[in-house]
Amino acid sequence: MKNIQKGFGAIGTVLIIVIIALIGGLGYYVYQTQQNKDDRTKDSASNTVQTPGQFTDKTNLYTFTYPKDWTITNLPIVLENQSSGNVSNISINYPGGPETAPIIVTSDKTPAQAKQMTADWEASAKEEPKLYNTININGYKAIQRHIEYNDEKGNVVEDTYLITNKDQSSVVFLIQSKRITARTDDAFDVSLNFDATDKLEDFKAIVNSTKFLR
Repeated sequence: MKNIQKGFGAIGTVLIIVIIALIGGLGYYVYQTQQNKDDRTKDSASNTVQTPGQFTDKTNLYTFTYPKDWTITNLPIVLENQSSGNVSNISINYPGGPETAPIIVTSDKTPAQAKQMTADWEASAKEEPKLYNTININGYKAIQRHIEYNDEKGNVVEDTYLITNKDQSSVVFLIQSKRITARTDDAFDVSLNFDATDKLEDFKAIVNSTKFLR
């Protein structure tokens, strides 16, 4: 009988050790998972500082202010400018706005890109001077392009601003204040139907607050 009790006692001890080991292992796994998640969060946020009402891109070194209840999203896609290479993009939207953000912000990654971007815009301005206007924003040279048309594809009202910092940095604000696009062909139906003309003053305020950090 004593041997049986000793056997059960030994088994109980082993079970306790196993349970403690499992709990310890599970705790370590949870801790590591959380640490990895925190590290990924830090990495994804390392290039961008985003506080309510203020956006700063530390990589491309520019900043602007925006209404505190609006949202900013880093676009996962990387668009490629034909002449200046890859550029980074964010979108800005307002509460109740369309799924397709009315503001897309594109910034260069190198001074060479900024210089090329400026050259492209200046060439386009010479070709279609009625669409372009050279202005000053916060002491920086800027080119504004205004497009407004109505055809079989729909109605479009669009303003684009290229702001440059002495060929060292550039940022482009593409603003669609009104766009109603109909079916473009038999296979592809684009539905961008919104009117944000009442937000124009907010849009302009965002553009006019732009500052470069390099």
